[in-house]
Amino acid sequence: MSVSCRLGGVYWKFFRFVAIRLPLVLACVISAHTHALPLFFEPNHGQAPKAVRFLAQHADYAILLADREIVLKSLEDAPVTLRLAGVKKPRVIQGEQPTGGVSNYFLGPDPSKWHSDIPHFASVRYGQIYPGIDLVFHGHPNGVEYDFVISPGADSGRIQFEIEGTSGIAVDGDGNLLLHTHSGVLRQEKPFVYQEMHGERVRIDSQFVLSGSHSVGIRVSDYDRSKLLIIDPVISLSATLSSGATSIALDSAGNVLIVGGAPVVTPLGTITVNKLNAMLSTVLYSTTFGPANSSSASASASAMVLDASGNIYITGSTSSTSFPTTPGAFQTTFGNPASPGLFAQDAFLPSLIRQVKLPTRRILGATPMIRRPAWLLTPLARHMLLAFLNRLISRRRPVPSE
Repeated sequence: MSVSCRLGGVYWKFFRFVAIRLPLVLACVISAHTHALPLFFEPNHGQAPKAVRFLAQHADYAILLADREIVLKSLEDAPVTLRLAGVKKPRVIQGEQPTGGVSNYFLGPDPSKWHSDIPHFASVRYGQIYPGIDLVFHGHPNGVEYDFVISPGADSGRIQFEIEGTSGIAVDGDGNLLLHTHSGVLRQEKPFVYQEMHGERVRIDSQFVLSGSHSVGIRVSDYDRSKLLIIDPVISLSATLSSGATSIALDSAGNVLIVGGAPVVTPLGTITVNKLNAMLSTVLYSTTFGPANSSSASASASAMVLDASGNIYITGSTSSTSFPTTPGAFQTTFGNPASPGLFAQDAFLPSLIRQVKLPTRRILGATPMIRRPAWLLTPLARHMLLAFLNRLISRRRPVPSE
């Protein structure tokens, strides 16, 4: 006897959604809590201090590249600076290997201070940092990697770092450089130094050498000075997305959207939306919005939904008096400016249209919540608002591209 089972259309669609989407969602959640986002570099268009030429974000660190120094900045500790000794200014500093992704910063209510469509690069090259020596930064699964590219005849012995912002430096038994800070230890792995010989990499012995309490160089054993030499250290940084992924979603193409906390270079209380490709290997865009300064204000995201056109809706609350809005918003100023703070918060509903490049936000901040926590942060209220949003989106026509 044979038994056949036939699923109805609705149940089959639900079964397909669970079977296909659930593993991806679980993978995204696991990845978001165990790995940092793919590292990319963006030129400074005003989103960082003027001295910064390029910047990158890895887990809880900002990597700031200036003319002759690398600054590692975290929320928990003083910045650590690695300054190249004897360097005035590189001949050229340029991004290489564009990834196709972009960054956007919508901070504060003044559109003239917003920055959008900032391109992403997989690497940054400092040309002629020393005579005959280029310096190239690129991403690494554990942090950031930098390569000194030594041209034939150039002197690798000129490379020297002066280190600031640590309580001490040391070289461990494995040859790694340890930078001691108040919150822990930053580790630079022993340099991997090599030359290409007959199509193969031939490793050259090397080591970090301390010269004084805050200076370090790289000593390289004998090598063929008629050929290119690569010195390849890695700065290991903590690899968790501990800035807080509050919502994760998939669009119709399988791309992953993550709503989280503020990058280190932006004021506290800002919110970032990152969109990654389905393989989680490339950040397609990163959009940050929120108050123009930290002060005593805050902003947080509670949930995110997508409509059929790929537009994103984020619910949350803010106590900022400088939250960004656009013309036509339901409310463009803080609902209770006399009492900003944790117990006086406005709700917001940003509508982020077309790849989160243009912030056509509509703020629902009409209800000041005085002397009590924001009801929007409770699970019941969040579910009620999401149900309302889903009904609204299902009836809404797609937004035409401008």
